[in-house]
Amino acid sequence: MRIGLITDTHENTDTIKWAVRKANNSNLDLFIHLGDIISPIMYRYFKNINSKYLFLYGNNDGERQWLKEKFINIYEPPYILNKNNMKFYLTHIDTDWDEVIEKENPDFIFYGHTHKFNLEKRKDTVIFNPGEACGLLENLHNFAIVDLRKNSIKVLKKFDDSREYKF
Repeated sequence: MRIGLITDTHENTDTIKWAVRKANNSNLDLFIHLGDIISPIMYRYFKNINSKYLFLYGNNDGERQWLKEKFINIYEPPYILNKNNMKFYLTHIDTDWDEVIEKENPDFIFYGHTHKFNLEKRKDTVIFNPGEACGLLENLHNFAIVDLRKNSIKVLKKFDDSREYKF
């Protein structure tokens, strides 16, 4: 299973178009946006994704009703996804991960909000934030592909070399 992850796009249309192109050329099973789409108008760019997708609301997503009308598969975080005998804890805001692990026992935690890249493992849980896509705080324009067959995460960077990590 291959999952595309993006977060904190904050209406950066150039990066959104770039990420959608990368996603569509990556044979994804699922595309996940971890929040802060900002405007329902961004649907015009995300509607071209050729895989299944789901979106989460972020703290800056104000027009939730209109977002729900455009992005049918958009959910309040946290959202629990059970797929391929694995449990994914999806959220926007970072929190006490040890508490989440104790309570939910997920295989993966994917989150956004901080705009910072983070990859760590606690107990048997992989915790991952791909870093911002908008470039506003950390000058990152990241899109990640989690490949569960290879136990790897490839972080694609719009203006820099990509990097692959094993988990």
